[in-house]
Amino acid sequence: MRLTGIPHLDAYYHPDVAIQGFNRTRDAYSLAIVLFDIALWAPVACTIPEDTGKSLEDMSSSEFRAHLLDSMPTLGAQVGIAYPDAVESCLSGDFGVGPDSEDNAAIGRAFFTKVLKGLGSCRV
Repeated sequence: MRLTGIPHLDAYYHPDVAIQGFNRTRDAYSLAIVLFDIALWAPVACTIPEDTGKSLEDMSSSEFRAHLLDSMPTLGAQVGIAYPDAVESCLSGDFGVGPDSEDNAAIGRAFFTKVLKGLGSCRV
């Protein structure tokens, strides 16, 4: 299910937002997409290889998310290790607390440790 019906915009929303609404973990997913854009200097939709026979319009939100997670090695080759680790944590929602945790303080601390510290170690 797509949130807006505009694939290039929906790519920035976590696949579960249309059903479950927003929360910190799903917001972090959107951040991951923006970080992907920044690393590539192009919209994240450009990561879909032409030989797959699919475009962003043809993919479900879950398929697109799986594609991005599979693209982590390619991203790492371009920007090093720490940056894709942070992006992957945001895409997967894995911050080291339970996946359904509603403890905002714990999520915030884990996000700081797994994402912000990692991004802070990046050098240009």
